[in-house]
Amino acid sequence: MVFPGKVQNLTPYTPSADKCPIHLDANESFLTLTEQMKKDIADRLASMEYNRYPDSLASELCEKFANFYKISPKFVTAGNGSDELINIIVANMLSKGDKILTFSNDFSMYSFYAHLAEVQTVTYQKNDDLTVDVDKVIEICNNENIKMLIFSNPCNPTSLGISRKEIKKLITSVDCLVVLDEAYMDFWDQPMLDYAHEYDNLIILKTLSKAIGLAAVRVGFAVANEKITNILRAVKSPYNVNTVSQTIASCVLSYPKVLKI
Repeated sequence: MVFPGKVQNLTPYTPSADKCPIHLDANESFLTLTEQMKKDIADRLASMEYNRYPDSLASELCEKFANFYKISPKFVTAGNGSDELINIIVANMLSKGDKILTFSNDFSMYSFYAHLAEVQTVTYQKNDDLTVDVDKVIEICNNENIKMLIFSNPCNPTSLGISRKEIKKLITSVDCLVVLDEAYMDFWDQPMLDYAHEYDNLIILKTLSKAIGLAAVRVGFAVANEKITNILRAVKSPYNVNTVSQTIASCVLSYPKVLKI
């Protein structure tokens, strides 16, 4: 059997197998959960109905996340890590042959999922000091018929960020969907999360793997206005976040004072 060319030369992702307390390559937190968190999780898991499917909308989890960041849960979609949400967004918000704009350097999975969706990737090369010329990005989006712009802010891996003022200028100056990955925004002070629902072309991605230290459970979120949120909830698989992950993440998000230290 001949498989599609887009998958023939792919190799599986192989993370580092080194056993050490700090993994800078994975950007994992070196801190684990408190003993009280672990006890609460154990109590919840002991009474969990393992024979039942998960809550399809992860309602409790989305509410806990929304409360933690002080936004409305009606704008939140849960995913099996941000990676699943990136895949869902690229595969369903674009059509074969569309153009997506990414940055160099940035998170490699953006272009990877675009490749699988048979979407053409256009790459913006950052300045020599790794900063981003927002006006140049706007020009590329508008002149090259870009359908989606996706990038991390602050950037993975450079750590540099684009200010909220510049981000707002960017969103309102382009005629495409802007996917803003704020996986590392907990370490900076320029979030757009509070404003996500105000725009008709914005999706913000968040994760519990970094500042919250829950890389093991694979939980991420997409935040957008109601129209986009309804689309994301419709196109995702029905039970994409398992009950164990929902339970653990909900328990941990119930300790905002501990998490924000």
